[in-house]
Amino acid sequence: MQTPLNNQHQLINGRYQVIQSLGTGSFGKVFLAQDTQMPLQQHYVIKQLKRQVQRQFNNIVKERFRQEAATLQTLGQHNQIPRLYAYFEELNKFYLVQEYIEGETLEAKVQREGKLSESAVREILTSLLGVLQYIHSKQIVHRDIKPDNIILRQEDGKPVLIDFGAVKEAMSTQLNTQGNAVNSIIIGTPGFMASEQAIGRPVYSSDLYSLGLTAIYMLTGKLPQDLAMDPGTAEILWRQDAPEVSVGLANVLDKAVRSHAGDRYSSAKEMLDALKSLTDTYMQPDNNNIPAPAPQPTSTSTKRGLLVLSTIVSLVVLGLGWRSLPYLWKPKVQAQSLTIGSLSNPKYNTDLVDYLRQELIPSNFIDFFLGKKVDLAIDGDHNLPYQEAKDRIAKKEWDVVFTLSPIISVAAKDNSYTFAALMFPEGPPYYYSALYVRADSPIQSINDITPSTVIALGGFNSASSFYMPVYDLYGKTLTVDMGHRGQNIREMVRTGKADLGAGALGDTVKNDPDIRIIHLSRAIPGAGVYLSPELSESDRKVIERVLLNAPPDLQKQANYGPGSEPDYTNFRGIIRRTEEILVCSNFRQNPVNFFCGTGVGTVPTTVNHGGNEIRGRVNGWRRPTVDTVWLNLMAEGNQLYRVVVSSQILNQVPGATNLLELQNKEIKVMGVVPNQIGDGILELNIQNSMELEVL
Repeated sequence: MQTPLNNQHQLINGRYQVIQSLGTGSFGKVFLAQDTQMPLQQHYVIKQLKRQVQRQFNNIVKERFRQEAATLQTLGQHNQIPRLYAYFEELNKFYLVQEYIEGETLEAKVQREGKLSESAVREILTSLLGVLQYIHSKQIVHRDIKPDNIILRQEDGKPVLIDFGAVKEAMSTQLNTQGNAVNSIIIGTPGFMASEQAIGRPVYSSDLYSLGLTAIYMLTGKLPQDLAMDPGTAEILWRQDAPEVSVGLANVLDKAVRSHAGDRYSSAKEMLDALKSLTDTYMQPDNNNIPAPAPQPTSTSTKRGLLVLSTIVSLVVLGLGWRSLPYLWKPKVQAQSLTIGSLSNPKYNTDLVDYLRQELIPSNFIDFFLGKKVDLAIDGDHNLPYQEAKDRIAKKEWDVVFTLSPIISVAAKDNSYTFAALMFPEGPPYYYSALYVRADSPIQSINDITPSTVIALGGFNSASSFYMPVYDLYGKTLTVDMGHRGQNIREMVRTGKADLGAGALGDTVKNDPDIRIIHLSRAIPGAGVYLSPELSESDRKVIERVLLNAPPDLQKQANYGPGSEPDYTNFRGIIRRTEEILVCSNFRQNPVNFFCGTGVGTVPTTVNHGGNEIRGRVNGWRRPTVDTVWLNLMAEGNQLYRVVVSSQILNQVPGATNLLELQNKEIKVMGVVPNQIGDGILELNIQNSMELEVL
């Protein structure tokens, strides 16, 4: 019986000894090894590739692996592409033996140094465009250009392009229901991947798109998901993040990252010529700003801390008992009780709550000494409607919120909750929703959709199977079958019960040979764990620290961990557009218009009009600006009021967090003097959440 591969003394193929592991991914493992049969025992990179398919496809995979290995051998003749020395199969695993490039990836360099100078970026771009010219001349598209796949070689500083996508694709070969060989996965990295590549149709300019975004990453230090996007054109807006970059280079990069392939450079040579034609007069960013060191604690604060410590120790010595000692080091909170808000099964949080109950103690020493505990409880579960969760957040009923969804994260932020931890930290910072059809469907893109096209959607709560597809299909009319879970949606598409499905771009969607993706959504940010503004600042800091110091198994069970807060700026625009459509459209009467007409219709109303309060029913709404909502309030005698309120204040009013649910409800405005704005309309400007109530 052979030794497992993770044993560093094992010889792969009888000659390559593993020195260390360089990484593990969904496609396999990468090792640094040396050749024991060569006198110099030179170092190599060995890639152990994992099949992504069932055993019955072995012969097809073997043949494609052989073909792609031959391609890598040809490409390795270029000085900036690692050479392939061997390929083989052993114990039902495939291996590549490639040249080891000693150096630093672009991603590591930017993380270590920060933004790069324009001159450095231009030099790297010029060099890589020459490499792409060579690759494309062999009729090959790399498909995974990103900062982590470019190594600056230590010996000469030249960028070396690694990790071609073709071999990964070979590992995923399957047969569809017609018996034809197909690729069951999409090769590429979300964010750096062009839209045509995301649906399995890469072209040469797809590599230029990825290279352009890599250059923008070097200039801004930001990943594509963190950059702004023009909502009208879907073009990336990055110049404000690197204002020192010359106009000439900015224009070149803008063209490289156009959303439509036809608007980009047609070849690497064309982009290289445009880059070389630029003048050499441009500004350099200043990377020498070193933050000042934090001030040291003053002697007064140190003495005060020692005084408190000595006082507590004295109390213990005076006879309060050894059981008081934990007060010295246990994390202390002022709150007497904490409610943990959750939208998942409580079993995922039970062990964590037990841990918090053991760790947190009252900040009042007498309460602690008398044995009082911080009372913790879980509120909510996987059946809780999102609207109810938003209302509980607006009422500040939850002290700690495991939001689970970016929709709830936005509601928490609008109610001044503060970020404490990232949910699902092991996953990518952003995920995507896909619109997909059966592999043999005549529908090639969303432009082929008609009113008779049946789309299967999730429930109103789902970001990936409702909000994103409704946003992406704006302007269309379809027949809707909604309220399904992801697995059921896929089955409906596979069996022909639905023409079109929507769901998160996970392994099941990507790897199903009977499913074909026709559209990829914009990036969907992750969710977070948020802390209530009702907690004191010191309590929030303590709770955050205790959460992040919890045992890893508890963090994994509760689906959270350390990480940066997602940027919800672009997602807010998606929420606004989707909720506008929800107000205008009836999703229970087919076909459904995914757009708004000229009006919202009228609703009957019976309301009261008091001295310092105005009551009426909501009869439509609109957004004149990004952060402002106008509610049409129909009062007694058909008097029309325009209620002007910010989105942030609206999210603080219980029952008003979802504009769809607010339609036709009775509301009350208190203490606001109306202003005449013409045509018999009176305007009510809401300044705080106490002036508006949903009845």
